[in-house]
Amino acid sequence: MGKFIETSEILAKAIEEAYMRGESDYYMKPLVLKNADGKSIGLINDGDSVVFCCKRGEREIQLTDCFVEPEFTYFERKNFSNLFFVLFTLYHSKYVSLNLPIAFKFETVSNTLGEVISRSKLKQLRIAESEKFAHVTFFFNGGENIVFPLEDDVKIPSHRGIPYEKIPLLKLSEVSARLIEEINKDKYNFILANFANGDIIGHTADFDAKVTCVKGIDKTLEDVVTAAIKQKYTVMITADHGVLEVGYKDDGRPNVSHTTNPVPFLLIDTRAQNISLKEGRLANVASTVLVSMGIEPPEIFEKSLFRARTAINQRKVLLIVLDGWGIGKEDSKNPIYVAGAPFYNRLLREYPHTILKASG
Repeated sequence: MGKFIETSEILAKAIEEAYMRGESDYYMKPLVLKNADGKSIGLINDGDSVVFCCKRGEREIQLTDCFVEPEFTYFERKNFSNLFFVLFTLYHSKYVSLNLPIAFKFETVSNTLGEVISRSKLKQLRIAESEKFAHVTFFFNGGENIVFPLEDDVKIPSHRGIPYEKIPLLKLSEVSARLIEEINKDKYNFILANFANGDIIGHTADFDAKVTCVKGIDKTLEDVVTAAIKQKYTVMITADHGVLEVGYKDDGRPNVSHTTNPVPFLLIDTRAQNISLKEGRLANVASTVLVSMGIEPPEIFEKSLFRARTAINQRKVLLIVLDGWGIGKEDSKNPIYVAGAPFYNRLLREYPHTILKASG
């Protein structure tokens, strides 16, 4: 145990030194522990047993593929002929055919929001750039790689090979253009859209890029919400967690980590002026969507955010997730506050809104 703690402290120090060199979580060079003779310690070799303990949702699939995928082509790798590789749980259904040992059985989640909407014979769309595509599909469908009947998925390819802080708008314009196109078709009863910028740029140390990111999101919100209102959608805006709202920590260092701040929830509808929303948490959003669509939420769902019965019942909801957009202090350390976000603030003045406890 003492050796483990010592090794962990060495790794932590190496990461701190990488930060001091200007490296970030996105662009950190590989770190390998070496002994006094300069030889690498802990490299995986044939005959080893590896228990892969990561459970994140997408990265563990990428890393597992490096070890077990027979037709791996992304980069040159060492091929092992005798490696006992244990999955923490079933990360992806494709690993079933490889007969890999699994430490813990994967538990499926039933009655997800998407499943309930599909069972109601209603059409739904999920859209995001590829960096957050798993969030509107795999995660949203209970951690399963499935597509429900009447569900369409749109993935806009993210940029590759460019530091994100150099392109803070990412593929926002492409996502919004396609989203507005689909809204105007008036085809879907439920649309889920993820704007990735807040989280991705929030994880960088570039404050100016974060401010630019907020301004881009705000303008995109105006375009998308305007189109949705014209097509008589009820628009809901929320976030999964915070990060963007804290540009600098109290000690002056750039913040690149998720926060535990609450996130907003806004309800935009021409009939919503007299609606009152209660505070809640992310678990209340699914019922709020279903009630707005005139669908009875399953008993296992948390209650909706409505304080009373609502007149909104038109079976058309657009749910926008501002990834990483938390509620922070109104000061010069908050990129959202510094950027101004005039359209977002106008929505706060004119429509019902509340705050939600988020994932952190």
